[in-house]
Amino acid sequence: FRVFLKTFPTLVEKLKFSESAWTKWSRHPQCEVAFPKSQRKSTTPFSRLMIVQCLRPDRLHRAIDHFACEVLALESVAPPPMNLKKVFEEESNAQTPVLMIVTTGMDPSKSLGEVAVEVVGAENYKELPMGGGQQEIAERMLTEAREKGHWLCLKNLHLVVSWLPQLEKQLSIGEPHENFRLWLTTEAHAEFPAILLQQSFKITYESPPGIKKNLQSTFENWNPEFFEKGKSVERSRILFLLAWFHAVIQERRNFIPQGWSEFYEFSPSDLRVAANV
Repeated sequence: FRVFLKTFPTLVEKLKFSESAWTKWSRHPQCEVAFPKSQRKSTTPFSRLMIVQCLRPDRLHRAIDHFACEVLALESVAPPPMNLKKVFEEESNAQTPVLMIVTTGMDPSKSLGEVAVEVVGAENYKELPMGGGQQEIAERMLTEAREKGHWLCLKNLHLVVSWLPQLEKQLSIGEPHENFRLWLTTEAHAEFPAILLQQSFKITYESPPGIKKNLQSTFENWNPEFFEKGKSVERSRILFLLAWFHAVIQERRNFIPQGWSEFYEFSPSDLRVAANV
């Protein structure tokens, strides 16, 4: 606060921290949206963000989200729940690869495999983890998939960045079968070719922020038939509890090291295995 007072003395004077309204604000569980009405006109969204950082740093993460939504006129900064089947139906085509940019621990290939089995059948879907001299195998699989109209998923492209210009060349040769789809996964990499990025339909694949968004993402991928399988109320309740547990564990990682000494991974892959069990 001393640094804040020294840097912005005029702002501090306008805020009149001696008023009782600020005491109520300081104890509010969502202080970023509960600023005294008398002070909102004399402050900007960014100055309110600085006040939260100074006086309520525990709410800074939510305050940044609120600031972005207020300035950009957005309802939420969180991406909508990911549904790969909708991506296939509404956004994909044979000429445009679908590039999924993932964070560490996230693997969309399992969800993609389930969609592929449903849409084109297991015999028409292939996937290949890149790295370890797999480039020639990938080129052969790509040629075959383009000719026969199969789906192909090449994973972990950030491990073979030097080979990606060759992938670009192969994609530009001839016209693929109309049923062909190329799915790519990669972590963010500074040397990833710009041309391939421009040619692809890009998706960020990461854990949704907040328990509510995480639950929505899980339920988006669990269709009603999955919930009703076996027609057991107990099974549906257990699935809900499992989804809730997964959301809590994912959200809890944001608060390390407060309370927990290390990150506990319970990724979507772990959730899928637990649900199948």
